[in-house]
Amino acid sequence: MSKRTISPTRVSDRFAYLWLAIAAIMFLFYEGRWAIPLAAWLVPLFLLRFVRTQRPLPGLLLAWLLRLAAAVVFTLQGTQFPPGTSVGISYYVLILIVSLVLMLPYLADRLITPRLQSFVATLVFPVTFTTIEYLISFGPSGTFTSIANTQYGDLPLLQLVSVTGIWGITFLIAWFAAVVNWAWERGFDWPHVRGGGLLYAGILAVVLLGGGARLALFPPDATTVRVAGISASQAAVSTFNKQLPQQTQSLLEFGQATQADRATARSAFSTLDNDLLAHTQQEASAGAKIVVWPEASPVGANVLQEDRPSPDPKGKCISKAGGHLSGHGAGRLPAQ
Repeated sequence: MSKRTISPTRVSDRFAYLWLAIAAIMFLFYEGRWAIPLAAWLVPLFLLRFVRTQRPLPGLLLAWLLRLAAAVVFTLQGTQFPPGTSVGISYYVLILIVSLVLMLPYLADRLITPRLQSFVATLVFPVTFTTIEYLISFGPSGTFTSIANTQYGDLPLLQLVSVTGIWGITFLIAWFAAVVNWAWERGFDWPHVRGGGLLYAGILAVVLLGGGARLALFPPDATTVRVAGISASQAAVSTFNKQLPQQTQSLLEFGQATQADRATARSAFSTLDNDLLAHTQQEASAGAKIVVWPEASPVGANVLQEDRPSPDPKGKCISKAGGHLSGHGAGRLPAQ
């Protein structure tokens, strides 16, 4: 009669804080200007290892603070916004909430995985991780925070998106972290981890080989056009921020701006709009057929609602302004 092995509810590891430190370093290259795709695979691996070695509350709290600090660093380094752009407190509140929600997969893994004895336990983390990312995609940040975005340069892997959407990539990255931790807790003893390790490796190999085969055997043959993505220059953004303080931007957003405030905003908006239009003309002259402007306000194009052109006699709107601030007296100009 074989003796059943029961996994401990808490993994003992004297190097736990070393793994936390490695995760912290990898977070610097997780996304943003210094993104390294491999770092996105390593951060969940080491962060999961740390959380499993700690009591749930203190371990998750430290992991969350690390995730929050990384998100703030990405914001301050200008990953989402050009240098010099003012970021309101509401954006940092959003970061706090999203980073907290992103800790739920680690909580689920910490509480559920120790109670499961088979390789099936490795599915707890990737399933909850992918589910949370999917649910977040319906919120204001969309898929902006998805870990799958870090793999944009891995073309064979990206072919999976045509079958599963970005969620397949998210699942594979999170499952990798769980499988390695599963093997780690068993001392990487090959006879005991061989089955699970080969299963994951086989699935990943099929994905990569299949993606590579698709690229090699079925190259795209559609007609392509030149596309340009532009942002306002740093000088224009700096001038804009001097012309329109954060307080005035908030008054506009909440519909409390005076006529004087609106006149100031009109002048400031023109600074960015004219800069974007000038760069658009340059790209169009160089052959671009599609020109994309920034989404983020205030560094995208803006126009006061009263300045939006009315539909022409044929019923076609000359400027299809969007709606980030339109409900409060301002709207976004289109990329043209």
